[in-house]
Amino acid sequence: MEIGLETKRLDGVVSEIVSMKGAWSTDGAEHWSTARIVRDDDGHYRMHLPAQALVKGGTVALHVTAKDADGNSVDQILNNAFKVKS
Repeated sequence: MEIGLETKRLDGVVSEIVSMKGAWSTDGAEHWSTARIVRDDDGHYRMHLPAQALVKGGTVALHVTAKDADGNSVDQILNNAFKVKS
C-alpha cells in the first residue's frame, strides 16, 4: 500500500526538508515497524506499507517525523489512521 505525504513550511521558513522517516503499527501504537518513504521529483513523499500491515478488519496507526536543514523537526502520530476493510 502507498500513502502520499506532503510537507508544508511555516511562512518565512526557507530551509529544505532533509529527512523523513515513517513507521506503522497494527497493535494500537504499542509496537512500530519501519515504513519505507520515497521522495518524488516534485518534492512529495510516499510511504510504502507492506502487506502484513493490512490485517483485514484491523486498524493502522502511522508515525511520521521530518527534519529540515536548520534542525527543526515535526513528529506526528495518527492513531487509528485508517481501518482495513474486511
